[in-house]
Amino acid sequence: MEDKVKKRTEELEKAYEEIRFRNDELNQQQEEVLSINNHLEELVRLRTLKIKKQNDQLREYAYFNAHKVRGPLARILGIMYLVKVAPPQSLAEITELVNKLHDSAQELDLTIREINQILDEGEEED
Repeated sequence: MEDKVKKRTEELEKAYEEIRFRNDELNQQQEEVLSINNHLEELVRLRTLKIKKQNDQLREYAYFNAHKVRGPLARILGIMYLVKVAPPQSLAEITELVNKLHDSAQELDLTIREINQILDEGEEED
């Protein structure tokens, strides 16, 4: 009988060691999963920030397009329309229209450069 008890005790001790070993493995795997989860959460946070920044850049670009680009372009188109409909009669009128075209073209060029700078800054940060 004592042999049976001893054998059963050894079996139980083996089973206990196996359970402890499996428990340690599970704890280690749980730590790995938590670490991966934390890393993924950080990646999501960083990508969300990047998307928000890109959205801000798009809004700024849309503002430039809607306001700053359209203004000079509308003036250029308006002057061109006037020239078609009622051509200038004097050198002074021609000079005035050319100066206005030049000013609007310069303003448009400056605005396009600002847009490019905004877009370039966004690319540098990626």
